[in-house]
Order: sequence, then C-alpha cells, then structure tokens
Amino acid sequence: MLLRKPKEFERVAQTWATLYAGAPSKNAGEGSGGATNESLRQQELKSREEQEKEDLAKYVSRLSPLSTRRTCLTSISRYDGYNKDLIDRFCSMGFDVDRVVAAFKYYGIDRMNGEDYELEEAYMGDVTARLLGEP
Repeated sequence: MLLRKPKEFERVAQTWATLYAGAPSKNAGEGSGGATNESLRQQELKSREEQEKEDLAKYVSRLSPLSTRRTCLTSISRYDGYNKDLIDRFCSMGFDVDRVVAAFKYYGIDRMNGEDYELEEAYMGDVTARLLGEP
C-alpha cells in the first residue's frame, strides 16, 4: 500500500496513530499533506490506469515478433535439455551458461527431461571444481 497508494497509507497511519497511540486527530484536508476523499479517488483512478498500462504491456510482450521468439528459442537451446533453473544456479555464481552445460555433459549429469531437481553434493562439487579450472 505504501508504494501504490502513499496518501491512503498516510491516512490509515494517521488513523491508527490516533486510535492506538493517542496522537491528535487530523481532519481530512487539514495541513499540507492531508488526503481528501477527492484526492484519494483520483489516486485510485490513477492507480487503475497504471495497472491497465502494465497489463497491456505484458500482453503486447507476449505478441513479440518472430525474431524475438527465435532469439528466445536460441537461448533455450543453449541449455541443451537441462532445466534452466538448474543451470542458472551455477550462472548466478558468475559462470557462463555454455561452460556450465559443458561441465554437466562432462560428468554425464542426467537431464531428467528438463525437470528441476537438487543435484547430489558430489556432483555439485565436481561441476564447481571443473568450472573453477581445478583438476
């Protein structure tokens, strides 16, 4: 609520401060930052418009051109049948996708039909050692 409706958050915080902490009450519109019913309604309309724009952007991105889809398919093929999340666990350590996949192939790690799974500790150590260039 704080990020999407800061004025509403401020109003609720003031109400709670009055009810539970004994703070002096503020009337709507009083002071420099008081939220009125009209300003809250305008904020709600603005929030809805922003949400609609975000939804439209997501929809349009799904209708991406063929060249973008080809790029995506090319990047998926880099994983060579391994689950993206499984490979990305090593990529998050700073290793390149192609090197991680090569290390997986070297040790014959099962692709498990592209399913994500927890690697055995020994395999994790072997793959990491190979990626670090250790013998």
